[in-house]
Amino acid sequence: MEDPESLWSTDPFRYVQIGKHYERMIGDRTKLLLDLNILTFRKKDEITPFPTLIQTGTESFLLVKAASLGAPRFTFYSEQSVNAQDLPFFASAAATDVSYSRSGTLYACESAQSFSLKLGKDVPQIRLDGTVVPASRDNMFFIPAGSHTIETQPGAAGAFSTSQLQPRILSATADISALSYGMREAKFTYDARERMLISFSNEPTQITIDGQPLPCTPMKGNDCFTIELPWGRHEAVVLTGDTFSYGVNVTSLWSTTAIALFGFLAVVLLAALYLFLKVTHRRSHSQGKA
Repeated sequence: MEDPESLWSTDPFRYVQIGKHYERMIGDRTKLLLDLNILTFRKKDEITPFPTLIQTGTESFLLVKAASLGAPRFTFYSEQSVNAQDLPFFASAAATDVSYSRSGTLYACESAQSFSLKLGKDVPQIRLDGTVVPASRDNMFFIPAGSHTIETQPGAAGAFSTSQLQPRILSATADISALSYGMREAKFTYDARERMLISFSNEPTQITIDGQPLPCTPMKGNDCFTIELPWGRHEAVVLTGDTFSYGVNVTSLWSTTAIALFGFLAVVLLAALYLFLKVTHRRSHSQGKA
């Protein structure tokens, strides 16, 4: 739905009213997509309530927040004219449905939509509903829609933990719920109004939709593998890698850890042996003098 030019310098929350207006007209809010105009259109000699010629900073964040309240989807005109320093914060501005409470390192969160949680680098993994999930790009964690518990665990993963090898969802263009991870698989329910693109940390090799196999060729990105899933509400199971490669990775992980532990123990034993010989030599030397 177009945002008329005559409103471009009015209150950013006009998008909430625009969304309600068109919702009454078509009767189905899920079909709405708002057009956000972020570009240089103001003139230097024109008096407006805003200090900049282009919507930026707080104004641009409020535009995104209002659009996310007014409709489930929105787009920019144009992405090229958005200030580069604003773009990284739009995802946070759009997270209007996310609520949470905190008790120590435990968070209880609720959201009608999937979202990404970014934590500090001292939190390499979390427990999502009791399941260990390692961090992905930029220390991000994908959180499905619904109510969940998130426990942060600063520090490294366990020595023989295979959680680093399990697949992880990095991003998706539709809402995901009922998400669970296995050693090689991800199970989830999604609801998409059009085709869905979903990215994984590991390469998908087998896909089933509502129990039926789905042929698919993953698209390889810089740090992910993306697949296309059909529109609608479906239950999906995505299997990554193969048994042989997973076995090789697990063996490599355990052998590397075992070698590191062996090396550490060897150094400790050598140090203990050195101290023992040092003390024994001193005692023998003292007894010889006596």
